[in-house]
Amino acid sequence: MAAAQNAVDKLGEGHQHNIVMIGNIGESTKYSVDVLWHGEPNASWDANMIWCSPMGVLIMGASDVEREWIETCKRKHPEYFPEPIDEEE
Repeated sequence: MAAAQNAVDKLGEGHQHNIVMIGNIGESTKYSVDVLWHGEPNASWDANMIWCSPMGVLIMGASDVEREWIETCKRKHPEYFPEPIDEEE
């Protein structure tokens, strides 16, 4: 938890990001933090970001947040969005 709290503290007191300290999920030894970035994400967090396949994942937030998440996911992982196959051909 100390490393996660340190990373959050480095953002400074004036940041406008929404941060939830989740904790250890299941038997993982990694401490999880959920961040909804206000504006662009802090580049120093890049190595710790995860992108999940959008199928079966709950996406919460306003429709523009959902749209941004899906567009970014499509850019980073196009394999999650295969082109439809026309079965008549």
